[in-house]
Amino acid sequence: MGKNKMVTCHPNVLKAVVTGKKAWGLWLDQWTDGIVEWSFTVEEILGEFKIQGIKIPESFLKDFHNRLQKKKDKRDLAYLDQLRKERIGKVYEYPGCNCRVKIKSLK
Repeated sequence: MGKNKMVTCHPNVLKAVVTGKKAWGLWLDQWTDGIVEWSFTVEEILGEFKIQGIKIPESFLKDFHNRLQKKKDKRDLAYLDQLRKERIGKVYEYPGCNCRVKIKSLK
């Protein structure tokens, strides 16, 4: 027997699990993109499963939260880079101390 072969007495169950995992991955991308873009919330997504009486396996939930955090981090870093670029070259005045500051670069 090969290393990557899966043996089961119930090939239909195995096929359903593999197909379900692929579908979960596709939907996971859609859900996490929507959450990161503030189209909907985690509670709305997970609430639908609860309403339908579907228990999500812990490994799937972990994958969901990890992927969501990764996308949020990427969004936040892009936003910070945009802010940095917008501030370079601008002059800020601070009336309380009669001083002006020109930002040359941000690190």
